[in-house]
Amino acid sequence: MFAPGVHVCAPRKVARTVALYGDSITNGYQSSDSKNRRCADVLAHRPAARTGTTLAVSNAGIAGNELLTNREQAMFGVAAAAYFSRDALLPNVRAIVPQEGINDVGIQATRGIRQ
Repeated sequence: MFAPGVHVCAPRKVARTVALYGDSITNGYQSSDSKNRRCADVLAHRPAARTGTTLAVSNAGIAGNELLTNREQAMFGVAAAAYFSRDALLPNVRAIVPQEGINDVGIQATRGIRQ
């Protein structure tokens, strides 16, 4: 069973959230374990270091997905377009930074080579 969501109480200085929305690059697939070196982590350090009101960063990346294609294999996810409203359009999200499509390009290129 999976939890449908997680609610986080942010410190008072957090006024807004920026959602990073994308695939494995956004998600941090194969990043250093427990080092917080994913692009979302690096981006989050800058506003967290500020005094006064600031931004939170939400990582809405899912490794292996494609922009419009729902894949049947277990290692690929639901199409990004299908989960956009669920994972990126959240309360208090004021900006969305998309990074999606590398799997579409890579998989299409591989299919072209095999044909």
